[in-house]
Amino acid sequence: MPGVEFAEARHSVTFWKIGVGFFFISAVISALIINLIPLLIDRGLTPIAAAGTAGMMGVAVLIGRVATGYFLDRHSASAIAGIVLSCCALGCVVLTMPNSSGWMLTISVLALGLAATAEVDLVAYLSSRFFSLRAYGKICGWQLTSFILA
Repeated sequence: MPGVEFAEARHSVTFWKIGVGFFFISAVISALIINLIPLLIDRGLTPIAAAGTAGMMGVAVLIGRVATGYFLDRHSASAIAGIVLSCCALGCVVLTMPNSSGWMLTISVLALGLAATAEVDLVAYLSSRFFSLRAYGKICGWQLTSFILA
C-alpha cells in the first residue's frame, strides 16, 4: 500500500501538530464538560436549568456526529476544524462572562457539544488524509492516545 510508515510519520511536523493540537483541545473540552453544570450555576442558572442546558449537549453530539462526517466529505477538513473549534472558543468566552443570558449559555453548550463530537472524527480523518492508509492504525492510535491522555 502506498504511503508513509509510522516511523516516517512520527518524525514529521504534521504528526506532532495534530497530536499536540488535539491534546490541548481535548484537555479544554474535557475540563469544561466535567465542570459544566457548576459553571452554569455560577453564571446564574438554577440547578434544574443548568442540568437542562447541559443536557442540550447530547443533542449537539447527535447532530454533530452526522454533520461532521457530511461536511468532511464535501469541504476542507482544515476549514471544518477551524469553524467548529472557533465556535467552541467563542462559546468558552461566553461561558466566562458573568452576565450571559440563558440562550447564550445554551448556544455555548451546543458549540461545546459539536466540538466534542468533531474532535475525534477530525483526528481520524486528518490522520488518514495526511499520512495515507499504509500505517493508519498506528498513526491514528498514537494521535488518539495524545487525545485521550488529555
